[in-house]
Amino acid sequence: MWSLPLRYSGLPVRRRLIRMMLALQKCGDAMGRDDSRNRYSFTPAADYARSVIDTAMLRGELRCRPSGEMARDYLAQAEALMKVMNGTHQHKSLLRKEVRRRTADFLRRYAAGAEA
Repeated sequence: MWSLPLRYSGLPVRRRLIRMMLALQKCGDAMGRDDSRNRYSFTPAADYARSVIDTAMLRGELRCRPSGEMARDYLAQAEALMKVMNGTHQHKSLLRKEVRRRTADFLRRYAAGAEA
């Protein structure tokens, strides 16, 4: 369910993360519901996020950090966006702009060339 089509597998990490966050916004109820610290540990979305992040680390696009930590951060951003957009009428252009901004923030934090 959470794997993007094979044609996306060669895309840079930025585009894969943008597509994944848009898919998460579309299927918003797939994320964990409890408020525990590890709510994203075993969901299909977390598994796919870790897979994308691991692949990006192997390609040298992201710094070598624990992929679980980065996946939790990414999914927390997606959930925060979902809460913000939930109260408003979702305009596709506004949603895409916000997804690109949040993905850029994530990459700025974890990109291979970024400072620790």
